[in-house]
Amino acid sequence: MLNFAKIFNQQEQFKNKKMKRLFYVLATGILVGCSPKVTSEMMTKDFQPQPTNHVMIIGAADDIPVGTGAIGRVVVDGKGTSVRKQYGRMLNMAVKETAQKGGNVLVIDTVDTKKNSVKATMGYTNETADLSLTLSPFRIDVLQKMTTIRRKPSAQPMDEVQQAGIAQQQDSVKQLEMEKWQVATQNMAAQKVVDDNNDNGDNSYNGGDVINAEPQKADDVFFKLSLGSAETVSEILVDNGYTLPKQHGFGASMTYGRFTNSKWLGWGLDFFYSHTNISETVRGYHYEGSYTLGYMGPSVILKANFTDKFRLLFSLGMGVAFCNDQESRFGYGSKADLGLEFMVSDAIGIGIESMGFASSFKAPKNVKLKDGERYGYDQSALMLSARYHF
Repeated sequence: MLNFAKIFNQQEQFKNKKMKRLFYVLATGILVGCSPKVTSEMMTKDFQPQPTNHVMIIGAADDIPVGTGAIGRVVVDGKGTSVRKQYGRMLNMAVKETAQKGGNVLVIDTVDTKKNSVKATMGYTNETADLSLTLSPFRIDVLQKMTTIRRKPSAQPMDEVQQAGIAQQQDSVKQLEMEKWQVATQNMAAQKVVDDNNDNGDNSYNGGDVINAEPQKADDVFFKLSLGSAETVSEILVDNGYTLPKQHGFGASMTYGRFTNSKWLGWGLDFFYSHTNISETVRGYHYEGSYTLGYMGPSVILKANFTDKFRLLFSLGMGVAFCNDQESRFGYGSKADLGLEFMVSDAIGIGIESMGFASSFKAPKNVKLKDGERYGYDQSALMLSARYHF
């Protein structure tokens, strides 16, 4: 008859080494996934920086504003992550680069979905900015529905006369703004008016400051179901002191997860269940029995996107564990998952994952534990998973 399970020091050290190797592999995978990179090349001298909320984004199907001249080129490299998944972020980087170089027009020339890059022309126009064309969630949606290659003529480079005219105009505007500021300061000093309520209400643009218009990002919420074989890797001792060989059973895991402000860090709530039947004959003794394990707890989830379709996910959590062999008992447990997922569509992913589960319970009164031992079950599982993204 099944009595209890013990985990010895040698097994603990071996499992700790495996866990360390798992963390090293995960850390290497995360470092490989780099953030997008922006590069630019100027055709003219840099003009005075512009506010990013006045930079008009001209799509591949849009006409270029009248009087726009090219001042440079900008390229945003997605570094292996799909343009569709981070188009808003890449546009934000291109807009910021354009504003810092003195441009107020960003002309999208090519959106390369294979190389995950966006190539655009930075330009400048004296015309008043059309705010409906500036960076916003609505504008991003409109641009994503356009063609990815510009067929219409792009902005043409400025000649030296145009550059000199723009530089002179910007100097005049800056000088006028400075004079207005000086007059306002003198009036305030003369009237000795102090309005503390307006200290934080100045939204005017200040020289080289660049306003970063970060688009809103939708949360990534998912539900995952995994099924597979669960193997008990801890030793199972029976009444006469014999050790049973490793036992195989059935395991199921469910996870509710969410990625909010980060593309690679999230949290989740994990559930795990396994059932194992025992029918073994050892040294002439036959043993019949079964045991059931359960777990529920929060977890931290890490995600690395290799391509648009493949992603690596790792989760680690601690929570409440349940065991029912001869009697029911509660304790604590930990659970770790490492899985590879393939996105069949934008909402559905399938994959394979390796899971490790460890539990610890209060030992029965008739069980004597040595130093460094604990009473519990450890399991590993190889499962097939299906994930639905809301």
